Amino acid sequence: MLKTASLLVLCAGLAACGGGSGTSAPEPEPTAPRVVIEPAYPDAGFDAPLAVSSAPGDTTHLYVAQQDGRVMSLDTVSSGAQPQPFLDLRERTRANGEQGLLGLAFDPGYASNGFVYVYYSANANPDIGAGDSVIARFTADPAARSADPDSEMTLLRFSQPFNNHNGGSLAIGPEGHLYIGSGDGGSGNDPQNNAQNRLNLLGGILRIDPTPGPGGAAYTIPADNPFVGDSSALDELWAYGLRNPWRISFDRATDDLWIGDVGQG
Repeated sequence: MLKTASLLVLCAGLAACGGGSGTSAPEPEPTAPRVVIEPAYPDAGFDAPLAVSSAPGDTTHLYVAQQDGRVMSLDTVSSGAQPQPFLDLRERTRANGEQGLLGLAFDPGYASNGFVYVYYSANANPDIGAGDSVIARFTADPAARSADPDSEMTLLRFSQPFNNHNGGSLAIGPEGHLYIGSGDGGSGNDPQNNAQNRLNLLGGILRIDPTPGPGGAAYTIPADNPFVGDSSALDELWAYGLRNPWRISFDRATDDLWIGDVGQG
């Protein structure tokens, strides 16, 4: 774009300075943008949708996590299709303020194992009005597009000191590991210094292998996590010092992880 603009200016200058008719070429008229934004599913009727994902092996549906605790499936092929329930966690989800069902990701082997991961807020603490953060795996029937709420396997659960800045995003990395965006716990200016404390799960990106481990362990720690074997940090920690990594996503072209951090102000 810059090279083209410079070339146009140079040509206009040469035409004005020598030889020809002595008149400069007219400025090109700006062209209108050719991208038009329009609603894809105007009648879908979602309620506070916070995350959207596709399931491996399912090319005709999107899956949308709503803050109230429901994951809905949407037929993207049939005209006028309405969202259908996929997983209902309303009875165990605290949906208030910045808490609720916050993240959704499908296992790379979903088509055969039916594993789906969610991040939700649970069990309100009556003293501070906050719920624990829970990262859990559920098992679904891919053909029926239905997950069993009784199949829950808790991978991680940790308390929140306040009811905001919980993070909540989930993403499957290019190597198949599960990345978790965890906020610093909330309030202004991280008063508990959680994001700099490497001995808690707050204020960073966590990285686990969601494959069940030996002895009934819900997950395993990737051997190349940066703090494995470091007594001053938790093995699950992959990056720390973040405020509220509300959304994370892998670039499919470069495998870079992009982090949308709310920040302080």
